[in-house]
Amino acid sequence: MAERAGHRLPVQSPDLLGDWFHQSGAHSLERYLQAFSHTVGVMQEAQALKRVAREAVEDLSSHSVAYAELRFAPHLHTNGGMTPQQVVEAVADGLSDGSARTGMAWSLILCSLRHTSTSLETARLAARTSSLGVVGFDLAGPEAGYPAVEHLPAIEAALNAGLRVTLHAGEAAGVASIRDALSCGAERIGHGVEVIEDCQVADGGIEEMGPVATEVLEREVPLEVCIKSNLDTKGWTPERHPVGMLHRSGFTVTLNTDNRLMSSTTPTDEFLLAAVHQGFGMDDLARVTRQALEAAFCDERQKADLWERRIAPAYRTEGVRLSRITGLQQNLELALAAHPIRIEAPIPGQSRIGIEVPNSARATIGLQTLLESKEFTRIKGALGLVIGKTINGSIFSKSLETMPHVLVAGTTGSGKSVLIHNFMLSLLFNYSPRQLRFIPIDPKRVEL
Repeated sequence: MAERAGHRLPVQSPDLLGDWFHQSGAHSLERYLQAFSHTVGVMQEAQALKRVAREAVEDLSSHSVAYAELRFAPHLHTNGGMTPQQVVEAVADGLSDGSARTGMAWSLILCSLRHTSTSLETARLAARTSSLGVVGFDLAGPEAGYPAVEHLPAIEAALNAGLRVTLHAGEAAGVASIRDALSCGAERIGHGVEVIEDCQVADGGIEEMGPVATEVLEREVPLEVCIKSNLDTKGWTPERHPVGMLHRSGFTVTLNTDNRLMSSTTPTDEFLLAAVHQGFGMDDLARVTRQALEAAFCDERQKADLWERRIAPAYRTEGVRLSRITGLQQNLELALAAHPIRIEAPIPGQSRIGIEVPNSARATIGLQTLLESKEFTRIKGALGLVIGKTINGSIFSKSLETMPHVLVAGTTGSGKSVLIHNFMLSLLFNYSPRQLRFIPIDPKRVEL
């Protein structure tokens, strides 16, 4: 690839080149990033990008990866004359080829580098290429001196386009960079390990937490932890890395590879580092895998399929009992390879516990069925709402008069927007445009 691109490499021998790229002694994020000039230098045409993307899928699949979200900065690959759009198209083609060969699922996250002015253009590009598998937007590159807030227009553009947002923070610029990322709407934090600096640590555990650490913990913000990369850029020993403490204290930790070439790592290596040096057992690895899946930017149906067909059976084969994850609910999900299971304890009006297991084939609940039901037509008052069906299949309706202040909460894909739409359609069903007026407010301008 280097010969075809006319790029001069620092070392000509393939074996020596691999050693040169390994930045284990960098102990600096800035120095670590310098090595990218050579990888980017040989990926300036579509053929090279397709090959690298395809081989990335093949490499990850060889480590039993079922789904990956790969991220890169398209603007770094335009020196050869390609447009950013063409760059994304080439990468998506390569990933699709790799997926066809291996069966591994993938999505793309487009990055902008903090020290450049390409963030808004990258966010708009991500929106335009969502049909190619782009699901998110990220800010990467040097953190110190380049806060995320300076790229807020790009982040807002991504959110307004319905994209998901993860931001690198807490890798090299401390707790302040994490606070900055959270304030800008980050759903996940790339690295985030420096959240430990907002904690009081004693005897290998976290005793107290400051406001940023508390927010990350209580909001269950996923941390995209890359152990090997942190060892390279920060000079930590494997035992000193805080991932174990964060995991045991309830933070939503996930294990990732960051850059596999510069850190000479694989998904298996990252899991082995956690197991050998941080005391992670099979239950812990299952937990962080499950958390990674829940934090993924793919849709809920794909998550359920990945869990039921690929991930849960693999861990179950290893004899995993998820008793230390979140209790009975995830034990059952793992044992039955079903997701999500819902536990109703107790069932309202009964001295029984209900366990709701999803059917293998989902049934669609039609709005007409709900609107024509006696449960809805018998509601007294002017503000009847259809909501759906209960755990036992009964139609559930309610009058808005009995709940003038409503908080609708739930995970991504759990049906919040569908419920709001039900509310609006219920009222539209009963009133003419002359009688009914709405003032919907959607700050992200995604749903309304």
